[in-house]
Amino acid sequence: MARGGRLARKLFTGTVVCAVANLYEMRALAEQGIGIVVLPDYFAAESVQRGTLDELPRLRGSRASVAVNRIVLAWRTNTIPTGAFHAVRDALCDVAASTAVHAT
Repeated sequence: MARGGRLARKLFTGTVVCAVANLYEMRALAEQGIGIVVLPDYFAAESVQRGTLDELPRLRGSRASVAVNRIVLAWRTNTIPTGAFHAVRDALCDVAASTAVHAT
């Protein structure tokens, strides 16, 4: 519902029965019909293709854009950098730099 150009927000009055912070568990629960989840497209694509999950269609004429997820490459602060560590990190950084999507 729109009110004054803003979406009306309805407060949640239900009961939270569980909280799941693991994407694999969230996907599995949704595939069993328990709840609705928000998953990154790359994580849900295979399930959508198999038909075990469904997704919201993009609305025609919608000005909504695809969300850009910020991904952080991180490692433990006391990691001892080895040649393999540098090779993997540099390769991931190179791929990220060559495929980066910049929000406008």
